[in-house]
Amino acid sequence: MFPVTSATEMAGQDEENEISIAVAEGKLAGEDGVWELLAKRLRDIPGYFEFFAAAYPENVETQSDITFVMAANAIAAFEISAWQALNSPFDQQLRGEDAMSEAALRGMALFNDKGCAICHAGPLQTDNLFHAIAMPQIGPGLGDNREGFSDGLEDFGRERVSGNSADRFKFRTPSLRNIELTAPYGHSGAYTTLESIVNHYNNPVLSLMTYDHSQAILPSRTDLDEIDFTVMNSPARTGSIAQAALREPLLRPANMSASEVSDIVEFLKALTDPNSLDLSENIPGSVPSGLPISD
Repeated sequence: MFPVTSATEMAGQDEENEISIAVAEGKLAGEDGVWELLAKRLRDIPGYFEFFAAAYPENVETQSDITFVMAANAIAAFEISAWQALNSPFDQQLRGEDAMSEAALRGMALFNDKGCAICHAGPLQTDNLFHAIAMPQIGPGLGDNREGFSDGLEDFGRERVSGNSADRFKFRTPSLRNIELTAPYGHSGAYTTLESIVNHYNNPVLSLMTYDHSQAILPSRTDLDEIDFTVMNSPARTGSIAQAALREPLLRPANMSASEVSDIVEFLKALTDPNSLDLSENIPGSVPSGLPISD
């Protein structure tokens, strides 16, 4: 329910529309809140009433019964149905099939031996916890002008939510399913290939200090380049990020050889579900609002 309340995701900015105005005024719930305003939009489109009535036959009898909670749950149900990725070579191997290459099997063993599986654990290959991993920061973040960073560009990570300074520069462990398809990598998109992100763990702090920003996939603009790279990679910032990583008990240099990195990359590729390679069938031909569909 929250992406629709974010100015940087879906709501719009400043006084762009009624939703962005509600966000600026801090109104999420209630009669004039973001969720109610969006629910009203849905209620006013007859085609959506028919869909909601079919999806919630016990709850929706009239247009006024439609809520944004229903919309959020419907979206979640669609995502679970359409975008689960549970048939990768890795999954097939776990089911007893001979589906992974020898290199991928070596990589899986290394993934465990090097400690990667401690954080990237379970069926989704994530512990859903927050860790400081010395990830280079590119692009402005959400520092809120705190503790010496007067320009407000620093991305403080988990601390911005928890308010605990011990959480600074900690970010949630991502799932590795379909990781081959989801470049760039790192919370800031600092690394563009699987090889480069795996190599980061060879020596995370050294990787941070020697980061080559030419690999970043960002549109170039002189004034923004200064912020994205020069300012964000100043010694004060990288030093603070490095110190947080050095306090992370699970983060240690992996010291992998080139062949070991290659094998781990093959294992990561084995987490790709072939059904995820082409999801174009999930694009509807039209929507009840009549708004155009982007390919």
